[in-house]
Amino acid sequence: MNDSTNAIALIGAQLAEFDAVEAGLSDLEQRFGGIAFAVATTKGMGEAIAARAACRAPRVKVEKVRKDAKAPVLALGRSIDSRAAEITARLVALEDPIDDQIKAEEMRKEAARAEKERAERERLAAIAAAELAERERVAAEARRVEEERLAAERAELARQREEQERVAAAERERVAAERRAAEAKLAEERRIAAEALAAERAEAERLAQIEREKLAAERAEFERQRAADRAAAEAARLERKVEARRAAEEAARVERERLAAVRAAEAEAARLAQIEADRVAAERAAADAAAEKVRAAAPLMLEALIALVEADDAQELHSGLFEDARKAIDAALN
Repeated sequence: MNDSTNAIALIGAQLAEFDAVEAGLSDLEQRFGGIAFAVATTKGMGEAIAARAACRAPRVKVEKVRKDAKAPVLALGRSIDSRAAEITARLVALEDPIDDQIKAEEMRKEAARAEKERAERERLAAIAAAELAERERVAAEARRVEEERLAAERAELARQREEQERVAAAERERVAAERRAAEAKLAEERRIAAEALAAERAEAERLAQIEREKLAAERAEFERQRAADRAAAEAARLERKVEARRAAEEAARVERERLAAVRAAEAEAARLAQIEADRVAAERAAADAAAEKVRAAAPLMLEALIALVEADDAQELHSGLFEDARKAIDAALN
C-alpha cells in the first residue's frame, strides 16, 4: 500500500514538471512560431540554432519526465498483474470443480433432450411413412378405379362412334337410294314425255299427210271437173278451196294449240324434275353435313378422353368435356 502511495506521489511530482514546461510553451510559440530564419547568414544561422536549442531543451526534459513518471506506473502494473493472477488462480481453483459439475449436468440434460428429440423424430417419421403408404395405397386404388372407368368410357365412346358411323352410312345409303330413285323417276318421266311428244308429232304428221292427200285428190277432181264444166267446176273448186283452206287453218290452229300444250307439259315435267333434283341435292348436302359434324365431333370426344386421363380433377373435367362432346354429336345427328 505504501509502495503504491509513494508511486502515486512520485508520478504527481513528475506531472508537475509537465505543467512547468507547458507554461513556458506559450512563450516559445510566440517567439518562434512561423518565423523564417535567415540561415544563409551567420547571424541568422546563430539565431536559428539558439531557437532550436531553446525548443529542444524542454522537449528533452519532457521525454525524461515521461520516462521517470512512467517507471513507477509500469512497476505498479506488474505488481497489479501478479496479485491479480494469484487471486485469480485461487478463485479458479474454487470455481472449476463447481463449473465441471454444472457442465456435466448440462451435458446430461442435453443428451437426454437429444435422445428425446431423436425418439420423437423416429416416431414422427414412422407416422409419416405410414401415412405416405396409406396415401399411396388410396391413390393406387383411385388410379385403378379411374383407369377402369376410363376404359369403360373409351369402350362406350368406341361403341357410340361405331353406331354413329353405322347410322351415317345408312343415312348416306338412304339418300343415295332416294337420289337413284329420283333420277330413275325423272328419266322415266322424260322418256314418257318424249314418247308422248313423238306420238303427237307422228299423229300431226299423219293428219297433215291425210290433208295433203285430200287436197291433191280435190285438186285432181277439180281438174277433172274443170274439163267437164269449167264455170261450175271453177265455182265449186273455189268454194272447196276456200273451205279446204279454212279447214287447214283450223287444223293448223289445233296443232299449234296441241304443241303448245305439249311444250307446257314438258316444261312442267322439267320443273317438277328440277324440284325433285333440288330436294335430293338438299338431302344429300344435309347428310354430308351430318357426317362431317360426326367426324368433327369424334376428335372432340377423343380430346375429352385425353384430357380426362391427364387431368388432376378427372371427375369434374370428364363431366364437362363429355357432355360437350355428347351435345356436339346430338347436334350432328339432328
